[in-house]
Amino acid sequence: MKKSLLVLASLLVVVSIAFVGCQKSGGSSTAASSGTTYTNGAPVSAADPIDPAKFPYANAEPMTITIFDVAANKMGDQTGWFGDVVKRRFNVTLNIIAPQTQGATLYQTRAASGYLGDIVVLDPSPLQESIDAGLISDLTNDMPKTQYLKEYMDQYTWWNKQLGGNSAGKIWAFPTEIMNTSLDSFVAQTVYIVPRLAWDYFKAVGAPKMKDEYDLLNTIKLIVDKFPTNATGDKTYGVELWPDWDAGNYLEPAVQLMRWFGWYSDPAYNSVQLNYESKITDLLDDNGGYLRALKFFNKANQMGLLDPDSATQTWEGGMVPKMSAKQVVLFMYSWQNGFWNTPARDNEGSNYMYTPVDDLRFYQDGDAYYGTARAFAIGRQNGKELDPAKRERTLALLDWLVSPECMTFQHSGLPSVTIDGKTIEGSYTIAKGSDGKDKYTLTDWGASALMDNLPTPAEWGGVGYNDGLSMINQWMMHSEAISPITGEGYASANWSSTLKKAQESKTTGEWVKKYGHDNEVKYMQANGQLSVVPRLTPVFPTDATSISVIRGQTGQQVVDGSWKMVFAKSDAEFNSLLATLRSTLKGVGWDDLVKNDLAKAQKIVDMWADAKK
Repeated sequence: MKKSLLVLASLLVVVSIAFVGCQKSGGSSTAASSGTTYTNGAPVSAADPIDPAKFPYANAEPMTITIFDVAANKMGDQTGWFGDVVKRRFNVTLNIIAPQTQGATLYQTRAASGYLGDIVVLDPSPLQESIDAGLISDLTNDMPKTQYLKEYMDQYTWWNKQLGGNSAGKIWAFPTEIMNTSLDSFVAQTVYIVPRLAWDYFKAVGAPKMKDEYDLLNTIKLIVDKFPTNATGDKTYGVELWPDWDAGNYLEPAVQLMRWFGWYSDPAYNSVQLNYESKITDLLDDNGGYLRALKFFNKANQMGLLDPDSATQTWEGGMVPKMSAKQVVLFMYSWQNGFWNTPARDNEGSNYMYTPVDDLRFYQDGDAYYGTARAFAIGRQNGKELDPAKRERTLALLDWLVSPECMTFQHSGLPSVTIDGKTIEGSYTIAKGSDGKDKYTLTDWGASALMDNLPTPAEWGGVGYNDGLSMINQWMMHSEAISPITGEGYASANWSSTLKKAQESKTTGEWVKKYGHDNEVKYMQANGQLSVVPRLTPVFPTDATSISVIRGQTGQQVVDGSWKMVFAKSDAEFNSLLATLRSTLKGVGWDDLVKNDLAKAQKIVDMWADAKK
């Protein structure tokens, strides 16, 4: 799964809870069309007044909209502050169906029944299958009726044309995480995968200059030796891994770490890897990024730096508490910062910061102008369109999900408001900027609400902030997109107020002074370390049955073999395990899979070339 920070940085909080909900029937369309006004069941919130002229469904008949969502990690009815926000606007309860919590067969079972959901969030292959099976609604003629979706018609058309048999560009689905910047831009202040160390720890061992990833391990070793426990006496671990996300038929952390070395792979072509120079090779090529990543983790293990529980611990039960307690020396993902970094810790000098390693050349996708491969769509039931009333309101909800208002809720948090002279602190305060647009400033509450699951103010429902986050767990537009309300990115990390405050803080201020650049992106660009590629994701056709069988047979072999290599006690054992894995894979058709996936990866390279013309 992929992740994004709502308040501090790019972070998706993973909170597992299983609650099976049932589909409920919809009703008539709007209050105006039915002549009936219904009581909206959501709590009345003075902090979030609703204009019925803007939201005509606010007093329509109550309705449940079922969302089949591969990104969701909670199942059941949306609760908390986001559920109230939706309820007040549409008088809708969102019922989330989450295959992550129930297993992959849930998709197959529901598809066979002729109904996935009113809204579906799917990856490319099942989306194509669902379109072909008549489970997805054609929205082409609905686009002119929308207010926000139609603004991105060109991007949606381009993306939909990548679907099989859709050269005409019918609108079947809306790709997630689109951007309103441009194809060749990269507006983020941070890079997705880079080495980050706690600044106070790094300084305490002399902030050494590092040439390669093995110098980095030596620095981590110095830190672990100097700080064997955290402030409360819990053991410190140099490097942490977890197996929860190994669904791409490889060791997921290794595939992500490949970006340090200029390479990347994807579940759609998981037997090969490609780099920023358009080179494509076998995933297990000696000169590629995957084995280099495995060797890094293995060297960490040989040096006693790798947590021995890495292969068995869960994300929520193992990783989250350790990151939140500063038991982890190395952060790899940008969103991990959200489990520790705060303005207070920035001023104390203990935030995690990018620590340059000279020989690394990072593979980084540019702005997701055309979105990602995953997409939102409206479902059909038993070969027919949804009831007209439900389809109408479902489309209105999807339209709102890409609106600036919704993006602000999802990526910026809750606004501070004043009611009857009393200020209710939210995630940010609002003031007019010199350009006449609203400018946001993060509050103390907003800086910690996500990490500490602080209670939302009573005016917003009073439940824990995390507990009220959108269970959809996927966004129509990226947090780095530019808000027309502020003229700045939705994510607080990109607000001018945040950047100014960071420059004045101890951690960031010292980092800027030492490395001579305002942020890690500018440093990498100036030092030739950042290789940005166009974020263009083809919608690949479904694998032939023979290839699908091989992929299934080889996938777990790669995962298991990779974990064994990570925990090898010596280089000799690592190489022996690699030779065994290669031999095993060859015996079950690996070469045929590689040939198939080389063609898929070549499609990406060809798209890059076309985009640069």
